[in-house]
Amino acid sequence: MGKRLRKQELLNEIQLERTALDDTLALLTPRQMTRAGVTRGGWSVKDVLAHLVEWQQMNLKWYAAGLRGEKPAPGFTLRELPRLNEMIYRKHHRRPLQAVLLDYKSYHER
Repeated sequence: MGKRLRKQELLNEIQLERTALDDTLALLTPRQMTRAGVTRGGWSVKDVLAHLVEWQQMNLKWYAAGLRGEKPAPGFTLRELPRLNEMIYRKHHRRPLQAVLLDYKSYHER
């Protein structure tokens, strides 16, 4: 299990890691970001970013549901995560790089 952090420590660590990721992304050309094969499953950097954005969207929805006193129910068990990840990949795979990058920036700020 990961280390437990207070809220501000967690936010600081998220910002530190996000800066490192942004610095790495700044080194890549659009062609490099869309080239398949970055993961064993054949995903591109763009696909990985779209996947990250989708998880951020789901987490924001679950958080809002929790604030309303509802039980956030994504509808998948841990065993089904590979299927969910594949669905996310198919949903975003054909999206343009610029659209994914815009979402990547905006959802982090939320």
